[in-house]
Amino acid sequence: MPRRLLLAFTITGISALTYEIIWVRLLGDLFGHTVYAIQVVLAIFFAGIAAGSFLSDRIDLTRWNALKIYAGIEAVVGLAGVLFPYGVRLLTPFYDQHAPLALGTGSAIIYRLVIAGLLLVIPTALMGATFPLVVRWQRSNSNSGSGVATLYAANTLGGALGAWLSAFVFIRLLGVQNTLVVAALGNLLAAVLAFTLKRPSQRAATEEDVTGGHETVADVTAPTAMSSWPLSMLLFATGFIAISLEVFWSRALDQVLSGSVYSFATVLAVFLLGIALGSWVYRAWLRHTSPLSLFAAVEVVLANYIIISLFLIGWVPDLSEDLLRLVGLGFLRRAIAVESLLSAAIIFVPTLCMGIIFPLLLDLAKSSPHSDRVGLLVGANTLGSVVAPLAAGFFLLPALGLHKGLALIAGVAMLVALAVGAFSPLRRRPLSMIGALVVALLLFFLAPTDIRIWGKPGETLIDFREDPAATVSVVEYGGRAKEKKLKVNNTYSQGGGRGVFTERRQGHLPMLLHPSPDRVLVLGVGTGNTLGAIALHRLRDLVAVELISGVVDLARRNFADSNYRVLEDPAVRVLTADALRAVRAPNGRYDVVIADLFHPWQAGVGSLYSREHFLAARRALAPGGIFCQWLPLYQLSEDDLKIIVRTFLAAFPEVSGWLGNFGSNTPVLALVGSEGPIQLHWKRLEDSLANPALRAGLESVYLDRPAEVFGGYVGGGDELRRFAGAGALNSIDRPMIEFRAPMTLFSETFEPAKLNALEALTHMEWQPPRVPISFADARGVLSEDDIQSNVAAVRWMVQALIESDRGKRGLALEAGIKSCQMARQYDVPASVLAELAWDSYKELPAPAERAFVEALRIKPGDANALTGLGAAYLFQRRADEAVQAFQRALKIRPGWPEALDGLDKAQRLKGR
Repeated sequence: MPRRLLLAFTITGISALTYEIIWVRLLGDLFGHTVYAIQVVLAIFFAGIAAGSFLSDRIDLTRWNALKIYAGIEAVVGLAGVLFPYGVRLLTPFYDQHAPLALGTGSAIIYRLVIAGLLLVIPTALMGATFPLVVRWQRSNSNSGSGVATLYAANTLGGALGAWLSAFVFIRLLGVQNTLVVAALGNLLAAVLAFTLKRPSQRAATEEDVTGGHETVADVTAPTAMSSWPLSMLLFATGFIAISLEVFWSRALDQVLSGSVYSFATVLAVFLLGIALGSWVYRAWLRHTSPLSLFAAVEVVLANYIIISLFLIGWVPDLSEDLLRLVGLGFLRRAIAVESLLSAAIIFVPTLCMGIIFPLLLDLAKSSPHSDRVGLLVGANTLGSVVAPLAAGFFLLPALGLHKGLALIAGVAMLVALAVGAFSPLRRRPLSMIGALVVALLLFFLAPTDIRIWGKPGETLIDFREDPAATVSVVEYGGRAKEKKLKVNNTYSQGGGRGVFTERRQGHLPMLLHPSPDRVLVLGVGTGNTLGAIALHRLRDLVAVELISGVVDLARRNFADSNYRVLEDPAVRVLTADALRAVRAPNGRYDVVIADLFHPWQAGVGSLYSREHFLAARRALAPGGIFCQWLPLYQLSEDDLKIIVRTFLAAFPEVSGWLGNFGSNTPVLALVGSEGPIQLHWKRLEDSLANPALRAGLESVYLDRPAEVFGGYVGGGDELRRFAGAGALNSIDRPMIEFRAPMTLFSETFEPAKLNALEALTHMEWQPPRVPISFADARGVLSEDDIQSNVAAVRWMVQALIESDRGKRGLALEAGIKSCQMARQYDVPASVLAELAWDSYKELPAPAERAFVEALRIKPGDANALTGLGAAYLFQRRADEAVQAFQRALKIRPGWPEALDGLDKAQRLKGR
């Protein structure tokens, strides 16, 4: 095998996986980033590869130079790869106009199949023809028996590099279009290498042209004869087993890995690296073994390891914690070292087996009457890869779950091994096969029956669903005050406790920014708490889309008490659809569109913060409509936040920013965009408070208090432009957020740095700009001074919480006192200040005393602040004042244990 050709195939492996990742990415933006769309894309991708492999057998190598054909194909593949994004843009209007919005309908699947087929059939068929074409050339020009394994190992190693480089280097640094150009240049380089390669018959092979002198030696053991059709069935079965295992093990790892674009690339790279190494092992050490015996033995090892993985999956969380403690924090250590090792612990051994099997079967075909039908064999293997993700993802996994599904695949592998063993020398040693079967059965019965990884220590599983798109569960945590959370794979959504408060506010606040909302679209359902709050506003048409149907089912069953049973309301339409697709729907003209908190570090989510998506949301608005995008500030660095703000400003002529809550632990920000001025409509608030059901909902999240409604105003377009500055935008071509956010989240400095984004927003204007409030037709009017003072009070209160989180208690108390001094008929800063003073009265008794006094100026009847003041006096051994403070607290709250205990201590101190 000439080294130049091996280099060409390694390079094309890099290009091929780069194309695959980008094609799946772009079509995911078109169809929706969910299993319903992605598996269709992969099925068409593999089907094209299979078709190309079958057709390659029809090329007459007696008339044409195979390497010249190969070079021409690579050049055309490169051209098709560069043009692919233009094809997607050309077909997007047709798809949006005709395809149903719901993901799971039959007609939607047909449209996706047609579109993906039109875009992928030519480049994938050409890619599929290359491997069998070169294998046939090598066999016709060499007596070496190792060419297939060497070629396959080189190509698969290139694929592993392509999977890794595309995520960690190319797309992150160059963008999508430039990455496609790099991949196309790889195809052109491979074409040049092949085109200039001379036939071996034209000159003597030298050491420079071969991978090793021993490779020219003929096989010691002749393969057992087997026709092409039985071999095709074996290759089909091995392809089906391999990709099915990838589906099952990826789902298991999804519950531990971060779920970022780097996680996907890491698992894929480890998978391909194991296959490449297996091919190399076969070439180096196993090539002269009896093929059928070796095949049966490898399938037995694979079957048993699948059963062993039932034990390993349960150990992965502990292994993950041990590895994280060992390597520490940091993106490189977390995203590369830990996630690579976790992936390898599950999939490396079986992929090693897979890497042995494929070249082994192709070598076995050399003795068949149709040994030149390499395309048939490669196509059969690829067809197995077409069927596997559809069968495993849509049927086996939801119906059987991880445990039974893996057991079924192990059974298939064992049956294949037994069938082949009947035709190999192993038939004379039946005890070995019976022993392997007994071991597998014994391991299966000893293995844990539930291998799902539900959550962290201290969490209790309440409910779950094995959805085709993800494992969805509800877990309960906490002490006596139990709280529930919704969990999708390894990602938690707020559901109980403080989460209800924030999620309901995410629904109410945008509704007060439109004078008369009638049609509303909600992107993302989650627990349903936000949707339930929106439904209280008496809308004519309320539509919500959720990517994963299992999320809606579990929210209906487990969060009905907090979401006002909105998912049982027949007037609310909930669709299983993608948010990107929903805003592009031609019938969409909404008064308000509200986008939920999308975790920016998750694979596929970055497009929801792209300029293209924001522009589509703008087009989905009715005249005077508003689009509200909620951002999780607790998952964004200041730089990442600025990128999103700049991108949003580039899409909407009018923009404003609003804090969703005033905490520092899980702060959220609303970016609101519209064609015209954005105002808080005071009459809307007054009318809402006149509705008993809606008033109760607003009271539950403090929005019956005026300062809580407008206090979170950050600024308008001018203020946000000064905050964001100049710089790059997040787009489909330059998906900066999806690749930056995981690096930010897993960095060593993220915990202290995540407060910087919130602080930068609240510091943006210490003299806040005028809040855009419309009092038209309102029954009451607030003074401008009171409004501005309370906005400033909120900012000082947030700063106090930030300083407290940083451990700077003195600065926290100072900021809290300023907040109380600015507040006008607004007592929340006093409650916050009292809590901060409680945290610091022993360390800073005098400042804490001053803080309690200031809090009591606003809330003189606050028993908590009075008790804290007494504790501060007691710590300073001022018994008389402590006794008075505790007695005042007990008058307000008789029998309060903290006050009684403090009073007892103060009286004993006074008595001494």
